[in-house]
Amino acid sequence: MQDSKAIIKKREKSEIAKYYKGLNVFITGGTDLLGKCLLEKLLRSCPQIETMYLLVKTNDGENFQNKCKKFYENNIFDILRKHNSNLINKVNFFKGDLMQDNLGLNNKEYKILTENVDIIFHNGATTKLNEKILVALRTNVLGTQQMLDLAHNCQHLKAFVFISSCYSHYHQNIIEDKFYSAPADLNMINDMIRTESQTGISNETLKMLLGKWTNIYAFTKATAEDMVRHYARKSSFACCVFRPTTVISTYKEPVSGWCDIKNVPTSFFINIAMGVIHILFEVPGPCDLIPADLCANAIIVSTWDAIHRWQIESEACVYNYGTSKVNPITLRQIKENMMNDRNVFKTSQNNNIPVILITTNFVFYFIIRIMFDYIPAIIQDLSTIIIGNAPKSWSLVQKSQRDIRYVHDCIVGKCWISVTDITKAYEKLNPLDRELFFCDLRTLNWGEFFVTFWHGIRLNILQDSPNESIKKKCYKYNNKYIDFSIVILLSILVYYMIKAF
Repeated sequence: MQDSKAIIKKREKSEIAKYYKGLNVFITGGTDLLGKCLLEKLLRSCPQIETMYLLVKTNDGENFQNKCKKFYENNIFDILRKHNSNLINKVNFFKGDLMQDNLGLNNKEYKILTENVDIIFHNGATTKLNEKILVALRTNVLGTQQMLDLAHNCQHLKAFVFISSCYSHYHQNIIEDKFYSAPADLNMINDMIRTESQTGISNETLKMLLGKWTNIYAFTKATAEDMVRHYARKSSFACCVFRPTTVISTYKEPVSGWCDIKNVPTSFFINIAMGVIHILFEVPGPCDLIPADLCANAIIVSTWDAIHRWQIESEACVYNYGTSKVNPITLRQIKENMMNDRNVFKTSQNNNIPVILITTNFVFYFIIRIMFDYIPAIIQDLSTIIIGNAPKSWSLVQKSQRDIRYVHDCIVGKCWISVTDITKAYEKLNPLDRELFFCDLRTLNWGEFFVTFWHGIRLNILQDSPNESIKKKCYKYNNKYIDFSIVILLSILVYYMIKAF
């Protein structure tokens, strides 16, 4: 990526970059995929930001200093290190935890934030769909309450941005840029925490409490959104909720295809490439996926727009961000863009043919899934045990089934996402800012994106070298096509035999 004097001169004319000049920004969840992209983009495109504060949670056995050092070394910051390494030094790390009082910060750190912070991006959350009840409630709901309390204590805050998820309202047919009824209030949340701590909440009771919300993650995110809405009525700064769909690797910035986290969509495609999944049951409707860099740009643009809207109407606003209405793509189209070209969709770790079938016939799906995925996994594990090694094929197939269920439940065809407000905000930008903070999903080239998406997975997750997989494994394919064809024919034969009876 260029960083010439011409580009630097361009940035000086950017309205958004000018706005962030001298401001201090606080980010939670800055160590996840989207958080890193947001932080990197702010530093690179708004270099006159004063300071970036980052809340970092350490897990059991994790060293805080080592985690911060590892964060600095991430290859997403290579462009910054190459052209302006001083920008990375603007990041200050605070050890904290959304589940703890005062966010786990000491008095000095808390005071620094309240005296200096101008904009808060609250991206921190637990995103496990089946998270423990106490962890989900304390992190996603009470953690958001603590962030709002911090915002209230900040002396010159301009905006509080809550990064939510469209998934929190997937029971709606169409998700619009507006607030919806919350599943719970703070009193109910505290009652749930007390009950879970004392006697536990049974699965039946939890299902009743969740109501239309299918899991604890969606329930907590929807509740936290409503807290932001109510808080905005008495706040002296702009409040907005940013709702993305499923975030995957970058499209172009800072490098195309960058990702460093093996989330469910990434794991799903890896399992296809590794030959763990050979068939998918087609669910009607588009797959709503968004590149991380465009999402980070959209957050910055929506924040800029929300601050201006706040001066006219003092209430919280919502910005959805998804592709289902403006640039839809189906699972079958993804296959055509990405999976049909075996010269692209390969990895040095693949011992099987990366072939995927898509069907609307559940019986056929079930037969192929058993014959191609489950039976080979059992055979491979038995042979592995015989030679004294640890089996892993069966667990991979089981995990792949969970990934498939997630794709069906959370990504494909559940609802349509309206993106009216972020589109309006983007169109308000001057031509330069539209270029610097590109987030127009209407012009996203899916064919180009999915090639870079898989390339990024190979390099960043599977640790392939750029040309290794094609040369190393190519010789295996011709020999395996015969075996694959035989199994296909046998599977079709079994299907028609079952159909006949």
